[in-house]
Amino acid sequence: MDWKKKMITEVREAAEKFESIYVFKAPGMRLSGLNEFRKKFRDSRIFLGKNKVLAFALGKDEESEILSNVHKLSLKLKVS
Repeated sequence: MDWKKKMITEVREAAEKFESIYVFKAPGMRLSGLNEFRKKFRDSRIFLGKNKVLAFALGKDEESEILSNVHKLSLKLKVS
């Protein structure tokens, strides 16, 4: 439970700090591919986590969103 709370807090802080938020899918990405991706986006913050936790952190609807219209991104996260 503690890691979920920490992740939610960190996602919300990063959303307020950075100008843009991107959601991407990387099926089967290996560690070398991830490291290369991180090198290219060194000044950014990358979160890898469960979709439900990330969607909750962004806000699932207009009432719970942390920034204006950011709840639309959480709809792009496929929660199974």
